[in-house]
Amino acid sequence: MASSSAAVRLIEEAMNRRRFSAALGAFSLASALRGPALAQVWPERPIRLIVPFPPGGGTDVISRQLAERMAANTGWTIVVENRAGAGGNIGLDAVAKAAPDGYTIGMGQASNLAINPALYALVKWGTIVRDIGLRID
Repeated sequence: MASSSAAVRLIEEAMNRRRFSAALGAFSLASALRGPALAQVWPERPIRLIVPFPPGGGTDVISRQLAERMAANTGWTIVVENRAGAGGNIGLDAVAKAAPDGYTIGMGQASNLAINPALYALVKWGTIVRDIGLRID
């Protein structure tokens, strides 16, 4: 009886090897026939870094240094765009209204992201707050 169970086990192992070989062959054939995967090139255009303060200030200097290092490390083209006025509200409003395609980055500070929504009734940073994961009630 023991020899018959050993024979059955050997037959089952052989069938499992055949199934595995057939599956591996089918996978290899499907992979070869599908062709190469073409990756999308990103970014297709320059990335905008919107600074909500005038040129020459501390935030602008830091933003330009950040953009320069990001460009050097990634090879991307990053354009720094100053949108000053209203305590940073104009620049961050432009960021909030930009298309959600990843080509616009906003430089924010505690004054624009946390304090201005409490001071100005018309400031709605819902999209910016959602994108960076802050919660402002």
